[in-house]
Amino acid sequence: MDAAPIGAVDAVEETSAMFTVSRDVLGPGSQFERHSHQEDQVAWLVSGSVELEVLGERWHLRRDHLMWIPAGTMHEMVFPEGAEIISLYVDPLLRPEGDWATPRTLESDPLVGALMLHLTEGVPTPRRRALCRRLLAEVLGDLAVVRDVVALPATRVRGPLPPDSSRTLRTVVSWRPGPPSSA
Repeated sequence: MDAAPIGAVDAVEETSAMFTVSRDVLGPGSQFERHSHQEDQVAWLVSGSVELEVLGERWHLRRDHLMWIPAGTMHEMVFPEGAEIISLYVDPLLRPEGDWATPRTLESDPLVGALMLHLTEGVPTPRRRALCRRLLAEVLGDLAVVRDVVALPATRVRGPLPPDSSRTLRTVVSWRPGPPSSA
């Protein structure tokens, strides 16, 4: 299913030729097929969750993470329970200081969320948009990379597993390494 905004929220605001922001409300099962952008993407989930596939890895992210996807990086997003997502698309020339050439998840900061929401609500003046962009670049440059993202299997299991009459139930203890236990 291709991603299709639902409801009244679908704001795309041109903030400059080098900085755009979009806000989408997506239904359960929506997805953005494998694609890339000419711009760097910073994405934040206002609500819901996403399975992000990037560089052969799949991550499960919730509201407490930001996604950094550099320009030209192939990626796919699946929204199993639906989501509201705000994405910034920024010319790579405006990247924060440091090495931002690889995808990563960043700690969420309340200020980043507030600025992203502000850019999609109402019509901020050009001066206010420019201030938001500069402040976002400053704050993003200070955020820590987080490693608490749930890495998912590289391939998706579709549908139920086939019945296996030879399968026996095991306790957690019987799965631990070492000699078999009688538990």
